[in-house]
Amino acid sequence: MANALYTLGKQNLLDKKFDLNTDDMRVVLTDHAGDTPNTATDDALDDISAGTIATSNSLDSPTITNGTFDAANETLTAVSGASVESLTIYLHTGTPATSFLLVYIDTGSNIPLTPNGGDVTISWHASGIFSI
Repeated sequence: MANALYTLGKQNLLDKKFDLNTDDMRVVLTDHAGDTPNTATDDALDDISAGTIATSNSLDSPTITNGTFDAANETLTAVSGASVESLTIYLHTGTPATSFLLVYIDTGSNIPLTPNGGDVTISWHASGIFSI
């Protein structure tokens, strides 16, 4: 698969189910041996939670400029576990069934990665995370 917006995530964005500027957006690192995300049918965190390796805190400094979403680089501390084949940005509500998935990323520097108990820093592309 390639980097993509989740189909139902796009629908939820258009339906104003979340606000990228103000809502608690997070990143989950996923092991595909536990669960392979499906951007066409998965809609919420409970669809991919079996493959979760680590979850970030809320993304800092979210911005939207000329249709491009961006945020500050993210560091997850002391990550261990199975290999990570993808990242997913999602709306954190505290309830996996309503934590909507938005962005799937499996292409970039250091993906896949094997956690070793150290920190994992996610450095977003200089042009932003995604554009519509």
